[in-house]
Amino acid sequence: MRGRSASRRVRTGLWLAVWLLLCSGCGAPLRWSRVLQLEHPAHGARAAAEIRAQGRAGLDVLVQAARSVSDEALIEQAFAAMGCRPDLQPAGQRRPPGKAAARMAVRWLSEAPALADELAGSGEPAERALSLISRAERPADLLAALDGLQAESSPVVLSAGFQVVDCAFAHPAELTQDRIQALLARKIAIATRLQALSERDGAAPRSLACEDPQSIPSKEILDSLLAGRLEVGPAHASRDRIHIALRAERLTADVQPACAVWLYDRAAEQGEVYPGLLAPLVGQLGITGAEIRTRAAELLLRDLDRYPEADRKRLLVLAINAGAQTERELAIDPDAPSARIEELEAAARRGSQPARHAIEHRLLCRGTQSFDGRGAVALLGFMPAPASADLAFEMGQRCPGAAAGALSALLRLGDPRAVQMLDRILASGCACLPDGIVRAIAEHPAEPVRLRLEEAARQGNRHAQRILDSLERFSPGGRS
Repeated sequence: MRGRSASRRVRTGLWLAVWLLLCSGCGAPLRWSRVLQLEHPAHGARAAAEIRAQGRAGLDVLVQAARSVSDEALIEQAFAAMGCRPDLQPAGQRRPPGKAAARMAVRWLSEAPALADELAGSGEPAERALSLISRAERPADLLAALDGLQAESSPVVLSAGFQVVDCAFAHPAELTQDRIQALLARKIAIATRLQALSERDGAAPRSLACEDPQSIPSKEILDSLLAGRLEVGPAHASRDRIHIALRAERLTADVQPACAVWLYDRAAEQGEVYPGLLAPLVGQLGITGAEIRTRAAELLLRDLDRYPEADRKRLLVLAINAGAQTERELAIDPDAPSARIEELEAAARRGSQPARHAIEHRLLCRGTQSFDGRGAVALLGFMPAPASADLAFEMGQRCPGAAAGALSALLRLGDPRAVQMLDRILASGCACLPDGIVRAIAEHPAEPVRLRLEEAARQGNRHAQRILDSLERFSPGGRS
């Protein structure tokens, strides 16, 4: 099953590429080219509008592009787009086209129930799952769709149905007590159906969990990792915790931060390095505790020469931005279009004047939209000058997407207007945790900002409470 699915995704991706090359003069390739631009800082909004203008044909292109990624990645992106999972995408880094397409497709379907109904009849499980997830904000439609799963045989669709119930609870506006009870009943029925399929297809894969290196499963997970029975999979956040998935055909493991560091170090002692165990711990600042984060950065630096050359700069940048000190050379060309925001931040942290010059030229804001500004505004904090603080505040006021970056910059510069920018963010109603805010507050604590967070949390602002909780983990001695 896994081989057939992977083969289909490869064929879809190759077909997309060949189609673009051979048919550059017709209408359909125009839509494909727009899919490739969905997360372009300057052209993304226009690309999305042009795809939407094509109606069902544009949706079909999005869905086909979304199927070029794994079913798991497609579903993960769909839930994130529906506001049910944290978006772990690093700031300034663009998603692969398939993931961006999945996010746009599910939001489109959520606004167009008739299109979702059509897709529900697709022969492709991933497409039926997209249709199901899109109904998370409409409990009545969701209940009807879940009733239709009684004859469903795809674990992909059933698993999406099991998870979408929790997603519906994240959108309480249309939830009555009767609907809550009905959704829970459907979830139990789906779990029973999944169990029956598992028993029909053979014993379910064994599942191990490792939170503490001293736990019994830790040694088995290490042995399975070294023997190739487990591979490091994607990381995700749950209740402000990082989990790293290790998967194989008949064995899965859910590894939390302390255990991930232990597994990495023990495996390195035996000649194997798995940077995927550490990168999420230094990249998701504000979620991982300070002690764990520091140790993970140290291990990345210690073993940097053992990683593939193509990965070394990325991992070095992660470690530096996590606060690690190193004399290693960081070779970047700040003026190169390919220089990522994270690289410019790492260079700026080390006092690079060319990087600071490049940051000035990366700032762009038009109307109410923030393009490169979302990442670059925060980097103004590394340019200590009154003009930098004024520009950060102006862009944060004008551009909704730049407010989080402006707060980070103002905090780093010690500017009292940080409180005003915090109020703007807390009033937005966003339940997310914008990249860099926790790090900036922890590295440059400001009493007025802390007091404002505590006041807002007492008044029931969940965003403020989440920032405070993350600050506790971020600070030295914070929980992992």
